Amino acid sequence: MAMARQSALDKRLVRATDLKKLPRVEVTWFDAKSDNSWQSFDEAREQTPSECKSLGWLVKTGKKVVTLAGSINDMGHLSDTVTIPKSWVTKIVRVSVHGTPKRSR
Repeated sequence: MAMARQSALDKRLVRATDLKKLPRVEVTWFDAKSDNSWQSFDEAREQTPSECKSLGWLVKTGKKVVTLAGSINDMGHLSDTVTIPKSWVTKIVRVSVHGTPKRSR
């Protein structure tokens, strides 16, 4: 991730006293993958990590971890959090939500 973009996100987090002001982001990262089936040596050597994408409010971005929240409430609480080792993260992109959501009937 570009340092200028990372720095801007970090500054926004420091100023965020209201959860609604936290930046919404998409984080691309690699996760470990396992397989407990019988397989050949060559098949085992060809395994690769899974590329994942997570959307949420950026709660923390530090030297070692990135933490997202999938849900926030009006009492200032977070839910559906995920903390990802920073070394597994390949990209953080700020996303914007446009328009007012329509209510379902």
